[in-house]
Amino acid sequence: MQNQAKVADNAILQRYSDTIDDLRFNFEKSITALDLDPVDYDALHLAAGIIAELKTTAKNEEFPAAFELTSKMEEVLVCLVNGQFVFIHLLSDVLLISYDHLFDLVNNQVQPSENFDESQSERIVSALAEITTSDSAQIYSYAEAALQILTSQFLVMENTENVSFLVAENQPVSEANKPTQKSVDYTLKMQQDLMFFKNLMEESSFRFPNIKSRCERVLPIALEMNHLRDNRVDPFQLEAAIYLHDVGMSFISDEVLTKTENYTESDRELLKRHPLMLSEMLRRMESWNEAADMVLQHHERIDGSGYPGRLKGNDISDGAKVIAILDAFDAMTHIRSDRDFKKTILRAVREIVLNNNQFDAEWADVFVSVIKTQYSK
Repeated sequence: MQNQAKVADNAILQRYSDTIDDLRFNFEKSITALDLDPVDYDALHLAAGIIAELKTTAKNEEFPAAFELTSKMEEVLVCLVNGQFVFIHLLSDVLLISYDHLFDLVNNQVQPSENFDESQSERIVSALAEITTSDSAQIYSYAEAALQILTSQFLVMENTENVSFLVAENQPVSEANKPTQKSVDYTLKMQQDLMFFKNLMEESSFRFPNIKSRCERVLPIALEMNHLRDNRVDPFQLEAAIYLHDVGMSFISDEVLTKTENYTESDRELLKRHPLMLSEMLRRMESWNEAADMVLQHHERIDGSGYPGRLKGNDISDGAKVIAILDAFDAMTHIRSDRDFKKTILRAVREIVLNNNQFDAEWADVFVSVIKTQYSK
């Protein structure tokens, strides 16, 4: 009987989790609308209504931790409705990350995870309670303090004061380290190939418009991540893979690329073939096998659920692990054809760090170090 009760409880929790996920889109959309117009009361009432519904369910089904969290989120929104303080940008992150935590909190009760910190819930509830005591003159400092608590689980990093995207120029070269003619020739050849790869990527942007801007955004982050790990990946190979890893998408028909409804199984299989095209091209060129591996593997996942080879952990190349993180981050933080709003930087970072079944934990830590440096600027 006790096991049957446990199964029943899990079924109820799963339904509650599904409800949170179903309402997420409208909650995110309402908070995004408030970011654009802080006095959009329709959006504010929509957000408050969603949290009130989740609070009522948590109370009725006797989920105390979820009830406490949704109660405090509702109180913050009621303070906004009543004009106790104004909506500011920081409150977007506070409310959205609180919502994300609610989803994780409920899922953790269905299937416990070592990656979930239960004590974080109490700290978030306390931080939200502090916000409800503020006024318009204090709201920034209270929201900032809450955000520190909300991000403490995934923004704990090493000192990054010396991290810089700038490369020192004209530094003296010792006799021992002077380049040989062979290394000069090799570098020149690689640079010429990189120019060809870059041109190929830019030409592909006529059919796959996002590719050029995405490369420009992620390349400096990828190179800096690699730099922080003493160039564990050959920088030439990494740059080539950044340019080419999605060029295969430009060979897919417009009918599939511009599709707004759900993909069919054949559509998905077609999309999954895009890494094969350019990886094969690279293997036919001299000296680019490492980049070919990165292009082929950039959709693999640490737990083996990726494609095309369902590789796990250390079977995936370091460069592919870096690209997987940056592709996900860029997709979440930029508006796409299938989504009319984007995630905040902090929420995207949170999702990457806590998805340790998908992304490599070591490279995720390096990624956060780089993003933290840029974010603080």
